[in-house]
Amino acid sequence: MGSPLMRTEEICRMEHIYKLLAGICIFICFPVLTLTAAATSVDVKSVNSATLRSFATKPAERIVSLSPAATETLCAVGAFGQIAARTDFCDYPEEVKTLPTVGGFDGKTLSIEKIISFKPDLVYATYGMHDYLVDTLRSYGIQVYISDASLVKDVLGEIRDMGKITGHEAEAENVRGHITSVLDAVSAKVQGKKAPAVYWEVWNAPYMSAGKTSFMNDL
Repeated sequence: MGSPLMRTEEICRMEHIYKLLAGICIFICFPVLTLTAAATSVDVKSVNSATLRSFATKPAERIVSLSPAATETLCAVGAFGQIAARTDFCDYPEEVKTLPTVGGFDGKTLSIEKIISFKPDLVYATYGMHDYLVDTLRSYGIQVYISDASLVKDVLGEIRDMGKITGHEAEAENVRGHITSVLDAVSAKVQGKKAPAVYWEVWNAPYMSAGKTSFMNDL
């Protein structure tokens, strides 16, 4: 049996992973609820591949995060010091509240002028929510990474990409390992048990629930 301190650290680590997964879950759903008419189609794979190539030899130094999930994950991999600005919704962990904001989460409340004013070399965006910003940002020489995770494996892949882009690959692998360990532990605990029927209410006007192909169902 490990020491009480080790058990406490393990509990804290698991609680952090639960919060991280919950945050990712919420903000993967959020674009569905707040899509604006300004959204346009974008080739996510092409944009993200270009961004990964751009930072292959030198990590991003000034990041504007437009996603609370991305902000929290950046902090989790040790890249807090590389975040130049955030959105009003990026409020965890506590230290990010000291960072300046560029507005809200969607096109009605975000200021592209503010984003550009921070002179970022990278902007973390969300597919379906910030597509309309991509071309403009890239025209200013700003790289963009678009989160488009729909399954847990996608999230793990994006965390790995984040480690490469920020120069924190080892830390990113640790986060991936912790998430996988927690999910494996939960799976082992419920193995052989009948899964209950669950209604996950995403929104109530109109009523919306998570389907079989959603991130929430996969989680």
